[in-house]
Amino acid sequence: MKNSVTVSAVLLSLVLVIFSPLSLADYADDIIVENPWVGAPPPDAFALGAFAVLKNPTDHTIVLQQAKATGFDSVQLHKSINKNNMHRMIRIQELRIPAKSQVVLKHGSYHIMLMGVHHEPKPGDSLPITLVFSDHSQKIVEFKVSKGRHH
Repeated sequence: MKNSVTVSAVLLSLVLVIFSPLSLADYADDIIVENPWVGAPPPDAFALGAFAVLKNPTDHTIVLQQAKATGFDSVQLHKSINKNNMHRMIRIQELRIPAKSQVVLKHGSYHIMLMGVHHEPKPGDSLPITLVFSDHSQKIVEFKVSKGRHH
């Protein structure tokens, strides 16, 4: 009886290792985040935009599903669109970064919206934002707070 329990435990361990997502390279490890920044807010700002270049050097699409940050009521992935000469932002459920390509988070395009600002960050501050990918891996990126539309 004791041997069958040991064999079962070893087999279960092997199954867990083989099927564990940790045994593969995580999207969070694969993605390269360049020039992450947040626009310094005007006084009493309700929302901030976070921007960066997301580079995918792999042979497969990487899917960003969520962004998280403390000190805000909510954090959402957004895309700016122009429809009938109206500038609107829409919430998106995911952001796909194609294989061997990149997606630029910038004004007038994709970006991360930080809404319900609890404490206004100042230029020079750094905001940690956690990027959550479709394989459940996470990457914490320090976004620098800077003035102006371009960094």
